[in-house]
Amino acid sequence: MYSFLWTGKDATGSERGVRVQAGNAQQARQILLQQGWTDLELMAEECCDLASRQPEATDPHQPPHAGEPDVETAWMKGRPPGFMTQWFNAIYQAKGTIILFGAIIVAGIIRGQR
Repeated sequence: MYSFLWTGKDATGSERGVRVQAGNAQQARQILLQQGWTDLELMAEECCDLASRQPEATDPHQPPHAGEPDVETAWMKGRPPGFMTQWFNAIYQAKGTIILFGAIIVAGIIRGQR
C-alpha cells in the first residue's frame, strides 16, 4: 500500500487535504469518490516522493512534514498557513508543557501566600 495526498471538497463541501492508503492512485481516487469527495486533485504520491526526497535537504519553502494533509496541500498550492494558524497549532502541540508550567506557577503562588 502507498500513501496518496489528495485535495478536494469533502462531503460537506469544505476544501480540504486528505491522505489515503491504496495500491495505486486510481484506487485512492475511488475510495474518496465513494466517501462523497469532489474536485479531487492528486498532490503527492508516497512512492514517487520517497524516491525524489533528499534526506539532508532543508528548504524553507517546502512544507513541514508534520503529517497534516491540510497543511501539506496548502504549502503545495503556494498558500502556507498564516501566522495565527501556525501559532494556534504550536499552542495545541505544546498543551502538556503549558499545563505543567501553569500548575507550577499556581503551586508557587499558593506556597507564597502561606
